[in-house]
Amino acid sequence: MDKAILLRALRGYDRIAAPMASRLLTGRGFLAFLCLYVLSIFLIKGVLYWGGIGHDVDQLVLAQSAQLGYDNRNPPLYTWLVIAAQSVLGVGIPAVLAVKSATILGLFGFLYLAARRIFEDERFAVLAALGPFAMYEIGLWLPVKYSHTAALAAVCAATFYVVLRLEQSGKTLWYVVLGCVAGVGLLIKYNYPIFLLSLLAAAAFDPGFRRRFADRRMGLVALVALGLFAPHAYWMLANAAEFQAAAVSRFGMGSDEPFFLRLAYGWASGIKAALNMLLPLALAVPYFAWRRFRQGPPGDWAERRHYRPLGRFLLIAIAALFALVALSGATSVRGHYLLILVVFPLWLVAWWQGLGLSPAALNRAALALAILAFVSPAIMTGKFFVYPLIRDYVPYSLPFGTLADQLRDAGLREGTLYAYDYPYTLSGNLRPYL
Repeated sequence: MDKAILLRALRGYDRIAAPMASRLLTGRGFLAFLCLYVLSIFLIKGVLYWGGIGHDVDQLVLAQSAQLGYDNRNPPLYTWLVIAAQSVLGVGIPAVLAVKSATILGLFGFLYLAARRIFEDERFAVLAALGPFAMYEIGLWLPVKYSHTAALAAVCAATFYVVLRLEQSGKTLWYVVLGCVAGVGLLIKYNYPIFLLSLLAAAAFDPGFRRRFADRRMGLVALVALGLFAPHAYWMLANAAEFQAAAVSRFGMGSDEPFFLRLAYGWASGIKAALNMLLPLALAVPYFAWRRFRQGPPGDWAERRHYRPLGRFLLIAIAALFALVALSGATSVRGHYLLILVVFPLWLVAWWQGLGLSPAALNRAALALAILAFVSPAIMTGKFFVYPLIRDYVPYSLPFGTLADQLRDAGLREGTLYAYDYPYTLSGNLRPYL
């Protein structure tokens, strides 16, 4: 392409990006954008779609009663929240989506609050909070299918924010809050401890964080967190055999292959999972490295204070993953397991600011991330209209209310309904009507 044409196109993009970014890269602009994004997801899945899909439907089945545990895949807190939402909104997809919407707001909201603690310039704080939209597992898949994993990302972001507040104030209140958030994390997803322990390990290298975490009040954090988790831990012990069988099946453990072959499979799967999580945002890393090579090491900048601990955390968390794969003999690692790396954009944007990239580049990035945010809602909307034309069955386009009426007309008045969910997700989708 001719260089002059490329420069004219870039200047045209800048004329569009600058006024839009000036509004988006503020606290109010970011909040309005985030609410619009969450509202679009809610309307697509709660109003446009006729039925639920994936984990949304699973939650409608599980949330029929409060229990200490439901299955060997996830802890029970998310389902408890759906039960609470049902008491207000009634049984149906809107109750599930209310919890999902809260987790999405929590994820991006706590990332923004944490970024404000790190960056002196609010524009960079907003840019860091927008960063996950350029991470494949979050930007594309989180609004479509994840439930507990979405909540995990939100709790990880909240944990990091609380740790920043604790480091800056040292008040007992923040130790208690950290214990509560950690307890919630343990009740949300079983891989949360990897995030928490990696964060504590990274903090041990930093004098400011180390001083807070060496405090005896950390015992209060452990007491509160384990106290919240204890009832479910009791349930886990009672069902230990099922957890072991599930681990063998889900992670490909127990293979008869030689150790080094299993290790190669496991690490290859882990690399793929990490790429699924971090790309395409991670493509900025080689570009930043090239910029640093050209202009030399960056001087001191305010955000360097947290740039290094964040980098250490990312390295420790990834190293912990590969160590667990080696020790357990796992050969399968899924991309969404690595949502514990959700603070990656904060580290990347801190590096960005240290390199002194231009305000125009910041505006371009903000607009690009805003566009990426609505790729997933656009795909979901398109599927609703296109898939029924090319597929024999599409769960979110089936009239489950009409089917429920036909079942009642056939004589179903009371009792327990057993449904086989393939290829149609019958059980959860029929529950609001029967």
